[in-house]
Amino acid sequence: MNNIKKRLFCDIIIPVYNGEKYLKKTIKSIISQSIFKNLKIIIINDGSSDNSSNIINYYEKNYENFKSINNKENKGFIESINLGIKNSTSDFFLILGQDDILANNHIEMMVNTFDKNTSLVYCNSIIIDKNNKKLKIFDKKFKIFKKHFFINYYLIFSNPIRSTGAIINRKLYNLTDGYNKKFKNFGERDIWIKLAKVGNIKINKKVYAYYRKHESNITNTFQNKEMSDQIKIYNKMCSDLALKILFHPIYSKFLKIIFNRRINRN
Repeated sequence: MNNIKKRLFCDIIIPVYNGEKYLKKTIKSIISQSIFKNLKIIIINDGSSDNSSNIINYYEKNYENFKSINNKENKGFIESINLGIKNSTSDFFLILGQDDILANNHIEMMVNTFDKNTSLVYCNSIIIDKNNKKLKIFDKKFKIFKKHFFINYYLIFSNPIRSTGAIINRKLYNLTDGYNKKFKNFGERDIWIKLAKVGNIKINKKVYAYYRKHESNITNTFQNKEMSDQIKIYNKMCSDLALKILFHPIYSKFLKIIFNRRINRN
């Protein structure tokens, strides 16, 4: 990408629900970005009842590239993301958790990984605690896919792509039907599959995002039975979608046999 510092090119979308505890740290990591003046920050306050509104209002008042949107009631992560994307206008966008943080050169380095055929660039993550202490690398056996086919293959069975810090190409995103609104609080694997259909997915091996692990992570709810059942339905839908749109029908039939065998073994 040439002359990236001369134009507004990336929007950061932050869905917030009762995020007062870590929100300032997240926002400060954005303000410290090497190309902060070229960013637009869109914060969706999803019916928060804590001090999140005051924090958001402060930054919107003091920084011209901050914009807030308020949901009168909690609509969930995916609907808030879709609302943020609807209000986004830049060439690229990033969905950032209300408690996660980015290194100060994150966006500049990630955007420079794109070419016109790249739909998504992602990176590995470092897990941090409530005090920003580094705990471990998210995946020490981080898969480096040398060919697009292998990303597509893994998307049949699981989600090998870390969402924290991932950046999406808007032009190619617009060729998909977007995040699936059927599921309120998860939808990453579904959109990765759709982006793999319309473009190439790349990894930036030099960049790490910071994923905060704490008592209020939404992933902590994935263990209860109702949520667990929803995830099973969601994963089955994603596997079927990957087999349907990412492979030639002949390959798809063969891969479906492999998939069913793996499911039966588990």
